[in-house]
Amino acid sequence: MFPSDIVFTQRSGKHVSGTINWLAFLRGHHSDPLFIVSFDLDKESYQKVFLPGEINVFNLTLTLSVLRDCLCIIYDHDVWVMKEYGIKESWSKLFNLSYMQDPIKTSISTKVLYIFEDDNVLLEFSYHVHEKKKYILYDSKNGTFKNAAFRNAVMFQHTLQVCVESLISPCF
Repeated sequence: MFPSDIVFTQRSGKHVSGTINWLAFLRGHHSDPLFIVSFDLDKESYQKVFLPGEINVFNLTLTLSVLRDCLCIIYDHDVWVMKEYGIKESWSKLFNLSYMQDPIKTSISTKVLYIFEDDNVLLEFSYHVHEKKKYILYDSKNGTFKNAAFRNAVMFQHTLQVCVESLISPCF
């Protein structure tokens, strides 16, 4: 049984290695660092998964995601992946987005949506909370980026999600 004073920072959990994962903190412990709450679907049990040692802060701008079937954290423009699920020492920094030219440097929200086989990265970002999101393709090999255009895109607030086929029902 996990403590009831957990506050989740994101609504939807991220599925990886038979678990659902959320960024969280303990209510009333605002100076404590964030951590990951992991629910094992097979064992029906919770556990705490720790962030990389370099991310020892309480910061609601952290983003939890999944890249290449690994947990992923974006913090201060650093993109980290946990190569072996549940092993804190397996966190590895993939790249730092701050080396990119504007617009990413000045954005308030950056989310890695997908890493392609050629190591190009699809990013979602915005400058302001209520601003429409923008999408760019980042070439991690040479540090360049270009706007990602979508044909026939309706011009309203939208969110892209990467879908993975699964036999696990999202409604539990």
